[in-house]
Amino acid sequence: MARVPARPPVTGFAVRLTRGRGLAAVARGLTRCALEARAVDSGTVEDAALVVSELITNVLEHTLCEPLLVVVLHGGGVRLEVRDADARLPVSRTPPPSAPHGRGMALVAAVSHRHGVRRLPGGGKAVWAVLVLPPARRGHGGP
Repeated sequence: MARVPARPPVTGFAVRLTRGRGLAAVARGLTRCALEARAVDSGTVEDAALVVSELITNVLEHTLCEPLLVVVLHGGGVRLEVRDADARLPVSRTPPPSAPHGRGMALVAAVSHRHGVRRLPGGGKAVWAVLVLPPARRGHGGP
């Protein structure tokens, strides 16, 4: 009889965040705590915190929505997703060097393996990024 290979465990969380001062810092902290508790390497934790901060900041700057933060650790990586009810899709920009803002999605692209956006069935969108775990960490969904 053929054996079905075991799927690596999937762990994570989803939390609706209330708009307010310090929301990006709260999202970074939640992400760090969740990944550190699962023994994810510090480089990936910091990259994940950066991505989450940029995605949350985009929701705060470009919508009136309360974002839903989703962090999922799977066998080969970390999927980070921020959902909101605004139907407008993000637009990549190339700001002049002197501009103080506008580089968020470029930062997300620089540290992630893949990233993108998808429309949600009930309306709104999810902006996501996947970070690849170092080889020694793959295949472990938790400690």
